[in-house]
Amino acid sequence: MTGPVLETARVRLRPFARDDVDTLLTHWRNEDVRRWLWDGRAVERDEVVDVVEESIGAFANGRAGFWVIERTGHWFAGFTGFRAMPDSTDLELYYGLDPAHWGAGLATEAARAAAQYGFDVLGLDAIPIRTDGPNEASVAVMKRLGARYVRTDPVGAFGTTIVYELRRANLTG
Repeated sequence: MTGPVLETARVRLRPFARDDVDTLLTHWRNEDVRRWLWDGRAVERDEVVDVVEESIGAFANGRAGFWVIERTGHWFAGFTGFRAMPDSTDLELYYGLDPAHWGAGLATEAARAAAQYGFDVLGLDAIPIRTDGPNEASVAVMKRLGARYVRTDPVGAFGTTIVYELRRANLTG
């Protein structure tokens, strides 16, 4: 396993591994998950392999990739972590949960641990977080983290992309 394992009161975050490809493929093909993560498109297995390999490489090079969110009694509850934004080296924070775990605050808890790692270990000054316009649940996570609204871009699968930014001083919890 490449990269650090992070633990909170209710979840354990472990770096993506090659053995996670099939689980992530199933997760990211779930209609309720892919609606927001893949703009409704059914992701292909080779794309998942690419994301996992990119994450493994990022951790190996001292950057941050993605972690699987494990919850007590459930070995897979979702994922969180960082990926470079398109056309930039800025790391964007991602998170996504299996629908069985929605509404329990796990996305906020896991994303908070990842963000803390970004500030403490990677030395990030600010962490962008983006979501499609109608994804109110994701916006609620951003607000609970302490992220501040930056702008709404007139692009995206649903017509807009909402951009927030998280700074160390604003990170809650």
